[in-house]
Amino acid sequence: MIRVVRIEPYKNRNKVVLDNEEKFLLYKGDIRKFKLESNQEISKVTYNEIKQLLYERGKERALYILDKTFKTEKQIKDKLIQGMYPEDVIKRILEFLKKYDIINDKRYASMYIEYKGKTRSGRQISQDLMIKGISKDIISESFESTDYSDADSLKKIIDKRAKRYNLDDRKDLQKLYQYLMGKGYKYSDIKNELSEYFEHLESQFDDEI
Repeated sequence: MIRVVRIEPYKNRNKVVLDNEEKFLLYKGDIRKFKLESNQEISKVTYNEIKQLLYERGKERALYILDKTFKTEKQIKDKLIQGMYPEDVIKRILEFLKKYDIINDKRYASMYIEYKGKTRSGRQISQDLMIKGISKDIISESFESTDYSDADSLKKIIDKRAKRYNLDDRKDLQKLYQYLMGKGYKYSDIKNELSEYFEHLESQFDDEI
């Protein structure tokens, strides 16, 4: 038998703490339905019914989040942990979402690279994805499956941003370097790309003459 250690108010619900160190949130109506009280044992049947209820609610919560925005497996897991769902319930929910391809870290990484690759370096994108819980292997595979190139990305940004600076002014040039390095690009790559940018400008000027 499993014992309820305590039941305490938590926002608009109640936090139930069990003697097996599990804790979860239930509404007052759930407390009445399952006849839960502090320092009271609950049957295995009741325990399983509560777990099933939490699974259905957690799954509904995850689907609601994913209906509005793309998320990684870790991001959904973190949301469910915040919602105080038990570990085994979270595992079941994630298995369901992966089984029906509702969450797919490889797909998420590829989409992220395609979108963010216009304004960020591969290094910064990789760091962003790792923070979101995506493995290095998946990140590497995702880069390989796209046509992303640091050089192309950097060139596009320089073509767009350079017009905002007076590149003959050393301070402005330094600001551009700082901006690009803040995006994760290497100093040497920036230097090379800017050299090509200046050469291109000079060639255009020569053509006009």
